[in-house]
Amino acid sequence: MNILFKFFLFLTLFLAFKPSIYAKTRVIIDANIEGGNFFDLAGRDGFDGSNGADAFEIDCSGENVRDGRDGEDGKDGEVGEAGRDAYIQFTRFSSLATISLSQQGGRGGLPGLGGVGTVGCNGGLAGKNGIEGKYGHDGQYGNLYLIGQGQNPKVGKAARVLALEDLKDKNLILFNNYWQKMFGAKELFHPDSMIRDWYYLYKYSVEYNVGLSWSANENFWTYATNRLAISVKDGDLQVVSYNGALIDYQVNRIGNTFDIEILNVIDEFAYKNLHLGKVRNSGEDLILEVKEENAKFVEEKIKTDFVISLHNYNTTDNQEVFLGQFAIEEKNMFYNEGVYHLLIGSLNFPAKYKKSGQYLKVNLSVHRKYNNQTRVYGLKGKYKI
Repeated sequence: MNILFKFFLFLTLFLAFKPSIYAKTRVIIDANIEGGNFFDLAGRDGFDGSNGADAFEIDCSGENVRDGRDGEDGKDGEVGEAGRDAYIQFTRFSSLATISLSQQGGRGGLPGLGGVGTVGCNGGLAGKNGIEGKYGHDGQYGNLYLIGQGQNPKVGKAARVLALEDLKDKNLILFNNYWQKMFGAKELFHPDSMIRDWYYLYKYSVEYNVGLSWSANENFWTYATNRLAISVKDGDLQVVSYNGALIDYQVNRIGNTFDIEILNVIDEFAYKNLHLGKVRNSGEDLILEVKEENAKFVEEKIKTDFVISLHNYNTTDNQEVFLGQFAIEEKNMFYNEGVYHLLIGSLNFPAKYKKSGQYLKVNLSVHRKYNNQTRVYGLKGKYKI
């Protein structure tokens, strides 16, 4: 096999194997050409977690007993980046002994410290200090994939993203390459290598056919442009609908042929049924109401989470003060008869901005989750407390 042909082969293999987003997570090596070389495929160290913010002092005016506010928890250290994978074409196992690989994962980041809690008012309990974050785990070693002389893993894709109309009454072909797990990698490569002691040896490829059938009551062409991410892993078909309508489906299989049967569709207008209501207050106890048009719909089918961004603004000169962005925890919201009550007064921002007469600008991110699908949209509003 001449060098020009080998170069073309490995370029083809690289295009076949590279992931769609992070192409630098894998590398193709020809043991017959590149023996004696060192390949640094180590992962990046994780970033340290940030410290949690100290709690803002609470308003102790009046005679009400108030517990102090808790400090924010420190952020976890970032997980170290995994080492890059290596695909190596070889003629003889002995040709691998001159290749040195560094595939260890990056070090995990250090945890952030917890913030300090405040004292209580009029006999109220002191707030708790935030909890220290967790140490980030070290990244995993990269994987080793060995391809024997004359073997050619399928170049076809194991995953596709396409519209429903591109699947209906058509045949999508996906490939899966199968590898046998073997032990003894450290004996095959240069002794200075930092690698796992196992590797994956290419065995064979399988072709799968994928189609779509429509059993939903809704008109197909209304949703024909909705896109699906479809992949085959270990012989199983995985389907993700990540935009547009929420889809209820099942996968039927006969041999190596899969049929994605659409059973039901939840239209965008159905899950985008929330709107902002009033802000009610009593001292620092601010409650933002988020109302829905169909209570039964959400309760039975969809899980809802919120992330809120708050600004204080001055109506005279339109100057704004950013108060923070907060994921609303379960303890800070409750649901009753078609209304979500968000306890935004419990969020950690200065007490002076929670008093009557202040103006708040709200940007609320709504996360609706159903059948392993998530849709996000935003709501905006301005309020005088």
